Amino acid sequence: MQDETLLEDPENLAVKFVKASLPELESRELAKRFRATLLLATLKHAYTFSEYYRSVLPVSVLDGSFALENLPEIPLLTKESLCGHVTALRTSGNTGLLQYTTGTTGIPSSVYRSNLEISFLKQFYSSLQGILNGSTDNPSPLILTLANLYHGNVIDIPLNGYRISTGLFDPVLLNQIMYWLTTPHDIPGVENSISTITGLYQSVQWLTIMLIGKDFDFSKCKIKRIYSVGGFVTSRWKRLMETLWSAEIIPVYSLTEVFTHSNCCLLCGSYHFLPNVIPELICPVEQTPMTEGDGELVLTGLYPFIQGQPAIRFATRDLFHLTKNRCLYGDSFEYLGRVDHSLIFKMPDLPPVVIGSAVIHDILDNEPDVATFPFFDNLPGIYDNGTVGKPKYTMTRRVNSHGIDSVRFEIELQYNPLFYQEQARKLKKKILRKICQKVPSLNNAMKEGLVNIELVFRPPGFL
Repeated sequence: MQDETLLEDPENLAVKFVKASLPELESRELAKRFRATLLLATLKHAYTFSEYYRSVLPVSVLDGSFALENLPEIPLLTKESLCGHVTALRTSGNTGLLQYTTGTTGIPSSVYRSNLEISFLKQFYSSLQGILNGSTDNPSPLILTLANLYHGNVIDIPLNGYRISTGLFDPVLLNQIMYWLTTPHDIPGVENSISTITGLYQSVQWLTIMLIGKDFDFSKCKIKRIYSVGGFVTSRWKRLMETLWSAEIIPVYSLTEVFTHSNCCLLCGSYHFLPNVIPELICPVEQTPMTEGDGELVLTGLYPFIQGQPAIRFATRDLFHLTKNRCLYGDSFEYLGRVDHSLIFKMPDLPPVVIGSAVIHDILDNEPDVATFPFFDNLPGIYDNGTVGKPKYTMTRRVNSHGIDSVRFEIELQYNPLFYQEQARKLKKKILRKICQKVPSLNNAMKEGLVNIELVFRPPGFL
């Protein structure tokens, strides 16, 4: 299938997309062929229309012989390269829509979507919803969408459901949300109660906290699932929101640069990427391809899903643990944290030690003794903003004169550890045990006598 056909026949592409996404062994091979086909169209489109990619891609990508296995031969597109070559990356001056990143993964950057790209996405997702819905007479779900104001213009693509979109940071809007959540609706062909909430993680978190402050009776609403987009949902917050809402909390990994999302799998608790992108894992130290283990995620957005600003082998600066054949849906990617916030170093004759920021965050977030940075401190109705803030800690590495690495964690507590020494001793033992359990690469290096862990508690206000 050539790229022109892909663009002209989104319905056929949607059929192939669905077949390649099913939890079956056959679908894994279909996904591989799907990606290989779209990769050829992606490379041809990028080389033909993007000045940047004409300078980094070999001309041989035009002859249709480039294989999926050869993708690591193409240079990485880093965040710095993306920001420094915005004009050269674009394939057309005909911009239909402008989006941008928040800068949480580095430098904020603009992302351009072409008119053809937007037209295709609308047709594709319309066809996709038709396939998924089939001939069912069931009413469409009623969805409360918490507006995302952080990424520029939104592509208005068809979704399976009727959306009620709202903002958050206003008492009037909060009262409206409480009314919508508890009042029956009479919309033809749509459920009579809101069953789904979707929004950025901080929006979902803020809504939950505000409703608690209003003594809201969560049992009066009928939420079945909440999609939490971006950010890192700790295990404590996931449990809390599941209990309060009596709903499934589904974290969603998304990336503006590559136009993709991945829902956290309810079977294995990890992420599986859709066939419209190619995921890779590279060693965070040597930048070489990895088939399993802890590494940095690299994503390639595929044509025709990305047209205006191609993103081939984009280095996301996000760390994941990749496991093969763990789930029916294919390769499992477990989120570990951001490269820039984590501690990564190479050990002799061992894989790199990767201490992911999300892993440590999750461990410390479960301990009420650990101090946190205030969050949402400027919003009305947040009486204890420390309950939603990130834990106060630092982690550093140093090497002594004998060549032994030392990883030092400094953690601020809610109290002075000198005054509660027995409590602090028990907490230190508990945290150290969890770190060794959750960071196997560090634990293995410790067993080899190559690394020591030092954990230091600090009094309030120290960090």
